[in-house]
Amino acid sequence: MIPENWFPALRPDDGETVGYLDMVGEDFQPYDLLGRPCGEPAEYTEAEERLGEMGLSYLARRWTFAVQDHPQPIAVVISELNREAVVVISDDADYHRDFGTPFSLPLPIDPAVLWENPDGSGPRFTQGVPNG
Repeated sequence: MIPENWFPALRPDDGETVGYLDMVGEDFQPYDLLGRPCGEPAEYTEAEERLGEMGLSYLARRWTFAVQDHPQPIAVVISELNREAVVVISDDADYHRDFGTPFSLPLPIDPAVLWENPDGSGPRFTQGVPNG
């Protein structure tokens, strides 16, 4: 669960939550919605702007998940997110269970269990599916 003392950082143009801020001394540590630190602590406005500039597009990317019932990490996409958990669903033809198998992971995420796919966004639900 995202700690209660982290407060939401809102995007000024639409009020969308783009991350969290935690007071560290006189500065603020910015975190994305998954609880990952976003750079070093900074003055409030700078920390909030950093989160706003980062946006939310990272949530639409494919991710890599070290699932316990498979020898290799699998590709997943995020389907749900709240302060307590992120739900990812399988998006990997090499995984022995169905596409869309859900996994709920507590926040902040453990970077050894879930990390951004290094090849970027990529198509969803198409890895390993033959064309034509």
